[in-house]
Amino acid sequence: MDLGRNHQRLMKSLLRKGNVYSATKYWTTSHYKWLNNLHFENEILQETFNDYYSRVRVQEENLKAMDQE
Repeated sequence: MDLGRNHQRLMKSLLRKGNVYSATKYWTTSHYKWLNNLHFENEILQETFNDYYSRVRVQEENLKAMDQE
């Protein structure tokens, strides 16, 4: 799956649960800080968020590595 789809999947899952980022631009330093501070009481929601977010971060790291080659 590509990075854009994983971005969308993560943000849609948060929106469905009422977690809305209030600033205008996504995938900025402040947006990542907001994502890093999200925690869910429901274990399944937390695991789902962790999975989606880790997929985004892994793909971003892979793209950075490819750009450096």
